[in-house]
Amino acid sequence: MSYLQCLKEGQPRYDLAHQVCGEVTGEEEVQARKLFKSVAARKRAKRRAQEEMINAVGRELFSRWPQVFGGPPHTLKPLKHGLEVDLAEYFPEVTPVVVKQTLTRWKKRRAIAYLRAVAAGGNRYDLQDEVCGEVTAEEAAQQHVEVLYAEQEAKSQKRGPGAPAAALAGEHESQETETSDS
Repeated sequence: MSYLQCLKEGQPRYDLAHQVCGEVTGEEEVQARKLFKSVAARKRAKRRAQEEMINAVGRELFSRWPQVFGGPPHTLKPLKHGLEVDLAEYFPEVTPVVVKQTLTRWKKRRAIAYLRAVAAGGNRYDLQDEVCGEVTAEEAAQQHVEVLYAEQEAKSQKRGPGAPAAALAGEHESQETETSDS
């Protein structure tokens, strides 16, 4: 695409020594514009189709396994490691990448609640809502740090650009102090 971009802009041609060695003709510029538009349209269509597939798989997750993917945030549970492999078996018509992206999107949309569930430790669950492992102490600690970071990011976004990170950290410390004082 970047090569086509250069052609359609009529930039000079270069040899391997990076010396100008010719010009792009008007006809080549026109062909490059047509090809650029065609390739860009195909890429947009592919992204749209993949987005639609991710949305469809997401809806299916909610309808097939509401006990795992639905419900209020406080009911979320840590999921089994490698759950995307299990999900891929239920969606053979979908590429594993789409399944993984769907699961990643779900986790991002429920980020703070899911991170809190993992940070709390305890069991991990599969699609049938059965115990299939445990959150390690290391994973729980890492998720606790990520919860704090995600909460600070959420506050920062609410305040708008330019909110100083130190002020946000100070807020969190004062909230912890208030909580521990109570």
